[in-house]
Amino acid sequence: MSKASNEGRTNRAGIRFEVACGILDTLIGAKVADEATESAQPNPNVKRIERLRAEKAELRDRRAALDPDDPEAIELAIRTYGPRVAAMQTTGTA
Repeated sequence: MSKASNEGRTNRAGIRFEVACGILDTLIGAKVADEATESAQPNPNVKRIERLRAEKAELRDRRAALDPDDPEAIELAIRTYGPRVAAMQTTGTA
């Protein structure tokens, strides 16, 4: 395989990794915003805040565990979480 072919695959893998990280970061940001909105309510729903914090922690853990050398995990993250980001763009919710 030529050096250019190998670099092309490496660049694509790097791009896909960044896409997966961006998707997870977008969802984390949405959870942060939702938590802030709920916390600012006159009577915040504590259970909802706890749920949002747990979801945020799970997303952060998944983001931290994502390995740029594991294309299967990268694609799984994109397939799993990408539709949620797409739905957010349509509906404005996470």
